[in-house]
Amino acid sequence: MSSYITVESEPEGACLYCSAVFFIEGDSVMPELMLPYARDYAAQDLYVFPCAFDKSPITKNGYRDGSKDIAQIERWWGQNPYAMIGCVTGPRTDVILLDVDIKRGVDGRASLKKLRIDVSGCPQAVTPSGGSHYYFRLGGKTLRNSQGKLGPGLDVRGQGGYAILPPSTPDPRRPGYAWVNDISLAAAPVISPELEALLKEKTDELTAECNKIRAAKPGERNAVLNACAFKIAKIVLGGRLQEAGAREALTEAALEIGLEREEIDKTLKSAFEAREREKEGKGGSSARQGRRVMFPDVEPWDTEVEGEELLDEIAAAIHRHIIMSDDQGLATALWSIHSYCIDAATHSPRLHLWGPTRRCGKTQLCEVLYHLVRKPLLSETMTISVLFRVVDAHQPTIIVDEADLLLKDNDELRAGLNAGFQPTGMAHRIVGDDLEPRGFSMWSPVVISGIGKLHPTLADRSIDIDLVRKKKSETIGRLDAAAKSELLTIGRRIARWSKDHLDRLKAARPELPSSINDRACDCWEPLLAIASEIGEDVRRKTFAAAIALTAEDADEAEAGIVLLSDIRAVFDSRVAKNIDDADKIASAALVTELINMEGRPWSSWRKGKAITQNAIGRLLKPFGIRPGNVWFAGNATQFKGYLREHFDEAFSRYL
Repeated sequence: MSSYITVESEPEGACLYCSAVFFIEGDSVMPELMLPYARDYAAQDLYVFPCAFDKSPITKNGYRDGSKDIAQIERWWGQNPYAMIGCVTGPRTDVILLDVDIKRGVDGRASLKKLRIDVSGCPQAVTPSGGSHYYFRLGGKTLRNSQGKLGPGLDVRGQGGYAILPPSTPDPRRPGYAWVNDISLAAAPVISPELEALLKEKTDELTAECNKIRAAKPGERNAVLNACAFKIAKIVLGGRLQEAGAREALTEAALEIGLEREEIDKTLKSAFEAREREKEGKGGSSARQGRRVMFPDVEPWDTEVEGEELLDEIAAAIHRHIIMSDDQGLATALWSIHSYCIDAATHSPRLHLWGPTRRCGKTQLCEVLYHLVRKPLLSETMTISVLFRVVDAHQPTIIVDEADLLLKDNDELRAGLNAGFQPTGMAHRIVGDDLEPRGFSMWSPVVISGIGKLHPTLADRSIDIDLVRKKKSETIGRLDAAAKSELLTIGRRIARWSKDHLDRLKAARPELPSSINDRACDCWEPLLAIASEIGEDVRRKTFAAAIALTAEDADEAEAGIVLLSDIRAVFDSRVAKNIDDADKIASAALVTELINMEGRPWSSWRKGKAITQNAIGRLLKPFGIRPGNVWFAGNATQFKGYLREHFDEAFSRYL
């Protein structure tokens, strides 16, 4: 007795993209390998390539990578032995496919019967859904794909398309693709003039948009899909197309050119929901006032990107246009990458760009980030309604400039920005005529730019980048068209690195500095995860930057608690080392001890400079501790310093 099973684990030699399919014969289990069949099709002058079980190409460039080179085919199926076999259609193989669907209540056989097309001499394969594939030769003609053009349930795969060949099996619990007759593809009849004429008639709108997607060039694919999806969504809402079929056609076209299914689904969801909201608006021209907000994703770089090189490239680009410290440049560069990797994070720190006055580079840095980050939305007048609706629909990177004006006395907007700090953050509203309570996701990366400090609750969820005005002796580059183009190119490289490392980042648990508070750890964790994935040297620099920048942001009371803890450790160390007068310490010696403590903030306490005796005195003053004259055994000179007993009360109350 024979049967199929699926193994979801990944034993040695398992398929990289598909669950393993095994053929069971008695007590022996043998994998049903696709390589022999792929080789055989290539020998028939067909261009083949591996596909996942959802029919999407595994290769980088989709069906365009189709090959009849045996060595290449063996490499592909050596890595993915159970992958389905895709075959390029169109002039390249001189093959065109008539796909007769039977699903979702549509029976393509009825449409085929009405057309009176003779398929009796065609190679025929049955599909897993019960439909049929009929193959014709093109005979040197060029005919493109079409979706439903010949009638409901009838699709055509020609130029710009591909077919799945038997014995590919997407679901081992059901029959897969199988040949019905023994007619070879080489013996397929040339497409009839009648069928050719039908296919050359004016193209319907859905097929036209799908063809635009298939023709999109690298670097433009996401933007083209976004535009086509908006257009088709409008047609669907007008009642001229069924949504399910339209979504399937758009998805299939996007998969064929190598876009990821998850991103395709997000784009289509965004387009159809936006059109639905437009329809539910006030109606007429008022529903279309203003300009549509677009969030086309950048096309990831074509080749793999080395992380440390990318980070240096981002930081250098930022420093060309902004005066800031190395730690601030590193944090800003890592945060730019975070905007693409937010789905791997458990928190998204607000990046706070601030200065004491005007012309410190805040707006310039907003503009730089606008051309680097994923799906940017730059605004100076955003309302809470815009925020929760646009975030829920698109998850853009929000860039709020002039925040000192926008957030003044605006508790609701500030609460919304707070809520988006973590994935569970939601805004709840009553919507519709039936007053239904609905939740809107607030989870999105946010840049906040303005003069002065933030409200404490928002500051607690932020990484501060305090900017300074450029000196007359300092020069920065102008943000002209060439510079913006360079930043957009870097954005493509960030997108590629993020795509390649997203799964590893989801599992990352980076080491966090013990000297910063729990909320600061939440802010820095996603950046440290990215830094650790890039390399150990970057991780160490980021670890130090987290301590330094957090120390600069910490309020005096909080820093005082940290200082008390470290001074207690200094006294305990002196006792353990049997140092004379271990219960006393000179102020200068205390500064040295604190600066030498690894992983603590004192070596770069303010603006990268070490803590001073005066700074220690200022932090200890609220606890009633002041330096005094201290005598040390064997030394005729007294020093300014501290006695252990002066700290006992503070140690017992605050530590």
